[in-house]
Amino acid sequence: MQVVDATTLAVLPGLSYADGLGVDPSDGEKLRFRWKGGDGPLHSASVHPVRFVFRFLSPQARLYSFWVSGDACGASRGWLAAGGAGYNSTRDMGGC
Repeated sequence: MQVVDATTLAVLPGLSYADGLGVDPSDGEKLRFRWKGGDGPLHSASVHPVRFVFRFLSPQARLYSFWVSGDACGASRGWLAAGGAGYNSTRDMGGC
């Protein structure tokens, strides 16, 4: 994955494909993507609109959904409608 400026489509420093550490699909359903520079470059990019560009190495790979979270556990802080397994409220508030 890489992050680009929403207007110019220029790749943002530290957020290119080459800077990405990728994910291990065996980690499960909630995967954390990381870059070599840590969260610093992504945090810096949060001041203006960006686009996320995904590239998969396998033709069988599919992306169902994604979100960006400031929470280390990946909490979206979003509503869960009818809740879900392992949640004790109708919002995703995290919990590692």
